[in-house]
Amino acid sequence: MAKYVDVVNAVDLWHQDEVENFEYGKVCMRLVTETRELNRVVFGDEDRKYKVSLLKEAAQMVHQERANIVLDEKIHTLKKNFFREDQDDTLDNLATKFIVKLLGTKMKTMTIYYKGYKGFLSYNVGNTSIVGNGFLVTYPEYDFIVDVSTRGTMSLRANNKVNVAMISKEWAGGGGHPNAAGGRIQGFKEQFRYDKVKAQIENLIHAKEAVAGKLDYKEEA
Repeated sequence: MAKYVDVVNAVDLWHQDEVENFEYGKVCMRLVTETRELNRVVFGDEDRKYKVSLLKEAAQMVHQERANIVLDEKIHTLKKNFFREDQDDTLDNLATKFIVKLLGTKMKTMTIYYKGYKGFLSYNVGNTSIVGNGFLVTYPEYDFIVDVSTRGTMSLRANNKVNVAMISKEWAGGGGHPNAAGGRIQGFKEQFRYDKVKAQIENLIHAKEAVAGKLDYKEEA
């Protein structure tokens, strides 16, 4: 790993005179900074494994001729290889399938309820149109999914089981369509722990459930 350590030091300490190491280090840095498919708050362990796996692959290429260009051209493939389980697909689709599967392992801690409707609360996962819809198709026991960003903006999705435009309106004065809505939670505080995010949302839910709204409580089946 000595060569790889030299590369890391070159870019970290800005040793531009070490041209080969510096150029390769820049690509390695981008390999990490632009690896945003997994949210590090919700998927901390998986995000670290993802980045480490890519850096290990990069370490294997450091001795190749024009290594910086070789790595630059292979980044997309390396990312796909991490997420691929069986059949090949686009990076977006592979990552979405991987994320939806991860979300499914966190039902115990990330499930919320509003007026009897079962929801899933994610934090800064993003890409709700694709990930949210994929989640609801994979786990039909849920009525809606809501993803809250670090700034308190929320994106809600449903699959014809509840009007999320009404939920968004009641929670934050937002709006949208029955199956896709959004809004912004006033006073939301950015957190680096999911449990504190959930506590904020559950406090909001309890407050809003105590006030009459247009969304009726879910009828028992």
